[in-house]
Amino acid sequence: MQQLLEEIKEIEPVIQIMNEDGEKLSELAPGDAGFKVEDTLTKDKKRFEAVNDAVQNKADKYRASKLKNAEVPQILIYLF
Repeated sequence: MQQLLEEIKEIEPVIQIMNEDGEKLSELAPGDAGFKVEDTLTKDKKRFEAVNDAVQNKADKYRASKLKNAEVPQILIYLF
């Protein structure tokens, strides 16, 4: 999980640069090519956001589960 979170942090600046440069490219591209560039950028951004959200949600669930599992031995000690 940690590796995925680190990879997302590494990829995020690349996506930002791609969006900035892509917007410039779409303005310079003739005719429908500009719209195709914008469409591709939008799709890539949505995919990245979906993957990022999914990984973040899984990481949050993993952390919560880990905390809950750490509490179980303490509860058992208290009960016995």
